[in-house]
Amino acid sequence: MKFSFLFVIIAVVGIVAISGCTQQGAPVTTKSPTTTSVSSPTPSSLTTPTQTTTAGLSLTSSAFSHNGDIPVKYTCDGGDVSPPLKISGVPATAKSLALIVDDPDAVDVAGKVWDHWVVFNIDPSTIEIGENQKVGTPGSTSSGISKYEGPCPPAQHSYSFRLYTLDKTLDLQEGATKTQVESAMQGSILAQTELIGKYGGGTSPSPTSTGFDSTPFISSSKLSPSNPGVNETFILELTAEDDQSVRQFTWTSSKPLLQGQTGYFDCGLQKTCTAKLELAALEQGDQKITVYAVDSFGKQSSESNFNLNVGPPRVAGSLTPTASPTNTTSPTTSVTTAPEDGCNSNSDCGYKQRCSAGSCIDVDCTTDSQCSGCKRCSSYSCVSCGKGPYGCYC
Repeated sequence: MKFSFLFVIIAVVGIVAISGCTQQGAPVTTKSPTTTSVSSPTPSSLTTPTQTTTAGLSLTSSAFSHNGDIPVKYTCDGGDVSPPLKISGVPATAKSLALIVDDPDAVDVAGKVWDHWVVFNIDPSTIEIGENQKVGTPGSTSSGISKYEGPCPPAQHSYSFRLYTLDKTLDLQEGATKTQVESAMQGSILAQTELIGKYGGGTSPSPTSTGFDSTPFISSSKLSPSNPGVNETFILELTAEDDQSVRQFTWTSSKPLLQGQTGYFDCGLQKTCTAKLELAALEQGDQKITVYAVDSFGKQSSESNFNLNVGPPRVAGSLTPTASPTNTTSPTTSVTTAPEDGCNSNSDCGYKQRCSAGSCIDVDCTTDSQCSGCKRCSSYSCVSCGKGPYGCYC
């Protein structure tokens, strides 16, 4: 009987224990509120309408593929015309489009992102912009012009073509800058997309083997005379060559010249460039002039140095002062007294005049500041400088 009673007690305890274990394991097989919240619709709400429309918006070109090479025709080395573009996926609620083309790689050259094309208030129904076609309202580029300005880099750069769809038209005037356009677009962008094209450096054909090793060099140079007088013209004759093209000569002087202390000669991107620089020293004594050539990719040649021994101003009529010291009042022997109605140096002449053979003659300019626009003073005439997307290079 004892054993039967004991058996009943053990059985009851076992049943209770098993029941307790089952209750403790129940949370494992039952869905808790935490598990349910994971499958809530929160993640789907991250897909906003802007993201959906951005995914559908597209900007392409029949002239080049995304990350492809921009043909020369659409650059400063060609026709400098805008490339054809195709647009698709514009949201139905769009009121206008804006297009911005810039060069982020220009920061290394120009110190800022260079803007090549800014257009806004384009009709949202536009599905194609033809080659060199005018659409919308033109903004201004970094050069200050209100039209497309093709790529013109010293090496390969990537150009960003960005299209924006907006829920309004922009209250801006023609010639607005990229900064003004971007500011006006804030909060109104429905979708945007980007097309990237490349140009320069690796885009150009590989150089043929000519022995120049893609670096310009000065093949000939001549200075005459090497001992000019103050304000007397001396001439530097230079020839540079490059397997691609020579962009310019750059010269610097250890002392100021009539033309400044540094200057440029535009070669017009020729493989062989010949220059004749007419300069004049302003100070007596020894000085050095350094010249080097620069090619279309910005590579520099080795420097050529010229030493000048500048003497006192020449006497009008090329007479050397050989008279006795007591005869210093004679205008024909004095190096400081100009002849009547004549001159000994440019300083004896008026504005935009130079001294030539003892007489003051009118000229276009005597300094760069007397030339307007993208020009410099060379040989007393205003000549055009080279002009690229980063401004003038003279």
